[in-house]
Amino acid sequence: FFFFFFSSYPFLFIYQRSNFTNFFFFNNMKLSIAVILVVAFAAIAVSAQQKCESPTVWEGRQLVNDPTKNFARSSAVFYDAPNERIATIDEIFADGQNRTFYHTILNHPAKKMYLIDITKKTCETRTIDFPWRQYGIPANATFFGDFEIGSDAVPGAGVQIQRWGEHRDDRFWEGTFTSIGCLPVHDIFFDKRVGVVHTDFFDLVLGISDPNVFVPPPFCN
Repeated sequence: FFFFFFSSYPFLFIYQRSNFTNFFFFNNMKLSIAVILVVAFAAIAVSAQQKCESPTVWEGRQLVNDPTKNFARSSAVFYDAPNERIATIDEIFADGQNRTFYHTILNHPAKKMYLIDITKKTCETRTIDFPWRQYGIPANATFFGDFEIGSDAVPGAGVQIQRWGEHRDDRFWEGTFTSIGCLPVHDIFFDKRVGVVHTDFFDLVLGISDPNVFVPPPFCN
């Protein structure tokens, strides 16, 4: 009996060690699978993020900045996506010093751009040779995440935003929008025609208070 027990001990040891190894292996494998599933579900959640729908008619203020051209423009902006029209009343700072006021109207269906010097009461008409670009989330945009402007440490001191982007060979776009209402907050756009343009939006109000802002004055004709 004793001879059988001791002679069998190495087999028992091997069996027990094998059980321990299997236990360790299978538990690590379960942990790895769990991590993979979490990462996979997170990737699916990001890719499945629903794009919010931005308002199509609004007005407010914008600050447009092109750092490569040392150019900044503070404007009242009027946005009419259904009719593909944008109007701005601009206070333009060129070279950081000279200041000029313009009323600009872009009417894409008519392919007309009106540059109206408010001070001199002159008008220049140009042909629009570039496509309409909406202030909304493109169909093929990628979701970059949810963020907060400001802080939630003080009630009312933070605004939840979403960041989206679309990077193509011929252009680059990234935009942030409020999580509630999907209003544009910041827009970065680049293509070979215009270069890099940064636009910040403020004080947006739904609707257009004065539709005549899209009508050029008589001296433009």
